[in-house]
Amino acid sequence: MNGIVASFFVALNLATGAPGDSGWLPDYGEALQAARSAKQPLLVVLEKPDTKETRLDEVSLTKDETEKALLELYQLCRVDVSTPYGTKVAKAFGAEQFPVTIITDKQSKSIIFRKTGHFSGAEWVSTLVTYQNGEPTTSDPAACPNCRRR
Repeated sequence: MNGIVASFFVALNLATGAPGDSGWLPDYGEALQAARSAKQPLLVVLEKPDTKETRLDEVSLTKDETEKALLELYQLCRVDVSTPYGTKVAKAFGAEQFPVTIITDKQSKSIIFRKTGHFSGAEWVSTLVTYQNGEPTTSDPAACPNCRRR
């Protein structure tokens, strides 16, 4: 299914704007291509940025140098699901509640992490550290029941 999602958005190529200063791309297809070219894991955030409950503030509040360095190991993509384009991306990922955070492997072929909702405490940094190499973890497959594991 992940390959279908990727192909759909690469073909669709509906750009929602230029990348911001933070390095986050708003277009999933563009971010996917960049991640595959760089052989980096893809970090996707699906959110409704106008509402605190459906926005991932952990990303916006990344001020720590360690967090910034960790984010540089990923290709970054934030999609506003309140737009028509964002609605299509959310539907392709089967996301109905927001925010949703998704991390792919370094080939961008498999989802290795998926979380709906906010991160607590050090969970954000811990997640970035755990998946920085784009490798699935072998611990607790129940932690990500919708993820494809090899």
